[in-house]
Parts: sequence; C-alpha cells; structure tokens
Amino acid sequence: MNVTFLIGNGFDLACGLKTSYLDFLGYYLEVHSDSDNIKFFKDNIAKDLSTWADAEYAFGKYTERYKVEDVLAFRECYDDFINYLSKYLGEQEKRLYIKNFSGEASLAFEHGLFYFDSYLPEESKERLLELYNSFRIDARTFNILTFNYTNLFEKMFYGVQDENVPENFTTLLNGSTCANLLNSVAYVHGDRRNPPLVFGVDNESQVANKELLALPRFTRSIIKPDGNRQIRNKIVKTCVEIIEKSSIICIYGMSIGATDTIWWSRILEWLKKDSSHQLIQYVHEPKCIRDSVGSYADSLDDCREHLYQRFAMTTADLAEVRNQIHIELNKDLFGVMEYVRPYLDVPESEFPF
Repeated sequence: MNVTFLIGNGFDLACGLKTSYLDFLGYYLEVHSDSDNIKFFKDNIAKDLSTWADAEYAFGKYTERYKVEDVLAFRECYDDFINYLSKYLGEQEKRLYIKNFSGEASLAFEHGLFYFDSYLPEESKERLLELYNSFRIDARTFNILTFNYTNLFEKMFYGVQDENVPENFTTLLNGSTCANLLNSVAYVHGDRRNPPLVFGVDNESQVANKELLALPRFTRSIIKPDGNRQIRNKIVKTCVEIIEKSSIICIYGMSIGATDTIWWSRILEWLKKDSSHQLIQYVHEPKCIRDSVGSYADSLDDCREHLYQRFAMTTADLAEVRNQIHIELNKDLFGVMEYVRPYLDVPESEFPF
C-alpha cells in the first residue's frame, strides 16, 4: 500500500517559522532597491497588503498594470521578488537547527506519520478499517510531495531513520505487523537549495492581462505548469505517478489554493478512479472552538465546502466521492508545536537533536 502526504506551508508555520507571504513582505518591503520600477512595485504592494497575502494569485492580477512592451519590467519585479523570497526562507530555516533528529520529537513525528489515521473521527476510522480489511497489507510505502521551498519536513522525514534500517519501522495495522518504508520526498515547485523555483498562477484564467499570454518570457515565468515543463518535467511526471499509485493521500498544512488547481484536479480524478482510494485533510482553523459542537460542526462544513469548491466538484462528483474524503481540524499531527517549536532560535550547542 502506498501512502502519500502532501505538505504545505502550514507545517513550517507550526514549527514556528515565519514563512507566510505576509511575513516575507514585512522583510521585502524594507529591502533597498535602486530600481524605480521595483520601488513602484513595492509601493503598490504596501497599499494592498491583504491582497498580497496570496502572492502568487496577486501576481496574476498585477499583470493589469503592464503592456506587452513592458514584459521585461514585469519580469524585473517578479525575479526580484523570487530572489529575496528564497533568501528570506533560507534565513528562516536557520532558526531551527536539526541534525540528528531523535528523542521525543522524533517519536512524535513518527507517530503522526505512521498513525495518521488515529486522529480522525470514529466514522472515518471505520472507513479506513474497511480499506485495510479489503487488502492483505504487510507493508506501507510513504512518499512526500512537498509544496514548500524549504527542506524542514525532509530533514525530519529522513532524520527519524537515523542508523536504523527501514524494516525497524513496524507498526500494528488491524492486528497484524506492518512494515513502514520511507521512500521519497519530491518538491513539486522546486527546492530552495536547488533553484530555480516555480512560482506563480495555475493557469491562463488567473492572468488578468491576456495579451501577455502570447509571450513565452512571460508564461514560463508566472504560469507554474509552463515553468515546470521548461525545467522540472521529470519531477512533475514523478509526482503524478506517486499520486496515481497511492491508496491514501493525506493533506497537511495546505489551504487548497487556487494556484495549485492542476493538482486538485488530478486528485479528484484519482478519487473517482477507485472507490477504495481515501483522501484525508488536516486543517488548521483558528476560529474553531473545539469545545463547542456548533463551532466545530460549522468549521468542518466550511472546510468541506472549500475543498469541494477548489476541487471543482460537480453534484455527481460529490455524490460519488463524498464518503472517501475525511477532514479533521487543529491537530498537531507531527507533534512539532510541542516538541520542536520550543527550540526555535536556540543555539546549536544547546539543541537536543
């Protein structure tokens, strides 16, 4: 059985890193530039910070300000933004020193990885149990598709292995021993350590100025599928193959944003392809009052509706796959808030792992 995790920026935020676009913009707007074009660009961001909280989508809308002959001016702003974003994320990564991942933090991470379904409501657990009962499962292979440019999750994912061989990771699954194999981490949009980064919108409909779509210098920069085809076509193929071979997909730390629609479409098709396929989403919903049944139920409904909308589900789609989708709120799945976050900004010499 193949289990695939989709990891988003919510993981880094749970660890305490300031990796949201609003965090970055607070830094970026203070960086000096000699370019009048970039100064003007930053002035416009400052006037509309709430829009730039989703910077990828905002870039698509910002194209309204440019004519075809100004494409290089747009690229100057875009390239400057990406350059400093990469630098900023690198500085954030340095705030959390992880070398030999071990102890309570490692055990909590392993538990979240291997017992990801234990945090779900009872009804969802029963559906997954039906899946386990339908197949003779003596091994599970875990793959990671990370939508982050940072490598914090990868460090922890491979770090828990330490000196152990994969066979040491065994758990009880439905009363039987199951081996858990840690396989691969794929960076969907690139890795800060291995540039370039793929950043932008999902498709042409998210570009306000359609005239710019005729220019390859524009489309391969801002339309992510085009950028991936130019430089990371093998990675895209790998990610698609991992999704297709999955029995369970678990989404953690992702807002199901519009600028990744191509991936939500693929997952919907994956769900429809086999009724045994199961999708789990762990959502951080700060407005939810967990002790209040009304607040909890309302938050779950809102999260479901958001996912259905982003997946562009028809009424027929929803009827077909509704029971294959499981959502839970505000779970520190990997234990990072309790066991990793307290060591943010701690000197390397004092770090326990």
